Amino acid sequence: MATREHTSVYRPGINAVLHEHEQMSAWLFFAVMSYLVMSFTPGCGCNAGACGGILWQEEQWLGKTLSAGHAAGVQILHSLLLGIWLLYCLKTASLFVRRSTAWAITGLMFIYSTDLWAGPAELNLVLQTVSMYHLMVWARGKKDNFPARHLFIAGMGVTVALMTTPGAVFFWLPVLGMQLWVNRDSRLKSTIIFFAGLLTPWLAVLPISIVMALSTPSATDLLSNLTSAEAGTGGWQSSLLYNKPTELFYYALPGFCHTWLPVVLAVIAGHFLLFMWLRPFQKIRRNRKTCINTTLGISFMAVFWVCFCTGGPVYATFLYPFILISIIGIILMIRRRLRNRTAKRVLRGIGLMTPFITLMVLLLIPVIRTALGQ
Repeated sequence: MATREHTSVYRPGINAVLHEHEQMSAWLFFAVMSYLVMSFTPGCGCNAGACGGILWQEEQWLGKTLSAGHAAGVQILHSLLLGIWLLYCLKTASLFVRRSTAWAITGLMFIYSTDLWAGPAELNLVLQTVSMYHLMVWARGKKDNFPARHLFIAGMGVTVALMTTPGAVFFWLPVLGMQLWVNRDSRLKSTIIFFAGLLTPWLAVLPISIVMALSTPSATDLLSNLTSAEAGTGGWQSSLLYNKPTELFYYALPGFCHTWLPVVLAVIAGHFLLFMWLRPFQKIRRNRKTCINTTLGISFMAVFWVCFCTGGPVYATFLYPFILISIIGIILMIRRRLRNRTAKRVLRGIGLMTPFITLMVLLLIPVIRTALGQ
């Protein structure tokens, strides 16, 4: 009876509540695996450049200070963040599929951690995924409005985007508009809480910036560089959509696929991933389905325009929340069409083993390169 109280009314039998010990175990597992991937991937690791705005520079400074000048401290900090990101991928997937399948989906999302090297764009990813989970909880009918902490996190997400990759702000504008519209009965309170979240990162940044300026002579200009310089290098003629339109969907796939996957296959796989995110919402009541589709559709078109239709830098992390929902949609479609129970278990097992397989492949790459003399 206790389980039934937490079960969605739209897909009976799915328990979307993860117990506290399960969440802690999942976070620690993914954090450790992310750190191992960052440590053992050949030619990759912590980016040392100072081009991601003041928040990125402070992460570099704090991590190296905690580890006596070694970059391992930055990797530890960012691995903890990636653990939170994958935990919320697990929680989001558990809203639509059974728990074991949700773990398999999160294992597939773990492949994308091979592209995350403590860079500025990934600092937004955690807050984006957390807010995506909040949207899904509302869309599934488990809440009738957005609690105060959801608005607070959205405000923090806007500020973090401005400090690292301002293009990510376009992800937050539709999300914020939807949350304020749902909370229209308490709009004033919700707006105040949002502005509190908007100011919190700035208040946290200033003291650290002062300490950095006093302890590091080369960091004295940090206070005058509070946002990332992400100006585009040109207009439409410099965009990826104008110059290489067939390569758009490479960014929906993990980075290691880009060197060997043919362009045509990348277009098919990328198109399938990016537009299957509508399917998980078929079981949601009509008014909430319309609202969530409109919000995510506007958000997707906005970040697509920023990434591919301007001359600015391309950040694939803007698409990762949509890729998560797309993978859930693909799994739902496969489960509906695949009748063989053994085949379903095999596919689920492959997803569950993906983090270990990824790590083992990365460990074998240096051995193979040494054996081939490269």
